[in-house]
Amino acid sequence: MSTSAIPTDPTRILALTLHPRYTGFAALDRNGLMPDGFGITSMRRFHTKAEQARFLVILLQRAIVRFHPASVVLAVPPSGRRRERWLTHVAMEYLVRAGPAVIWRSFAEARAGLLAAHERTIYRPLLHLLTWRYFPELARYRDIGSVSRRYWRPAWDALVLAVHDLGLLFPRILAALARSESGAPSPV
Repeated sequence: MSTSAIPTDPTRILALTLHPRYTGFAALDRNGLMPDGFGITSMRRFHTKAEQARFLVILLQRAIVRFHPASVVLAVPPSGRRRERWLTHVAMEYLVRAGPAVIWRSFAEARAGLLAAHERTIYRPLLHLLTWRYFPELARYRDIGSVSRRYWRPAWDALVLAVHDLGLLFPRILAALARSESGAPSPV
């Protein structure tokens, strides 16, 4: 199913962190977080690689139809994690046929890039930076117990990837989304 015939806003970015237990996603565009553009999906109910692959393709199909991304950012899995690398390979095979540009990004590189861009807030944990500066509506997912925080981590990792790539590709749009030190939207 190719989505190339659908006009797409070039600022639409879908970021995914693939993990055999939970897959996280974040979808951004020039207006910020897209409706229902932050979340996780449990992969735990699928016990075989084939089941996980089928479900991942369905998840990608739905995400592409829903968000119409111009690009999809995939987290580069750490070496030694065969199942994550395999899931990334399955996603890549589907995405090449589906049409959006695919970007591979190291989560550590994205995290470091975001923190470097906000030198004055480097002492703040990354989740606080994201919710305070860009997405205050996600604070409810940040201030929860440690078990829930681990559960939501793939979605936060995907958001870091999406924000980092939005900043690389469209720095003025990311600046427009940021709130100033006073908490008000910053002027562009």
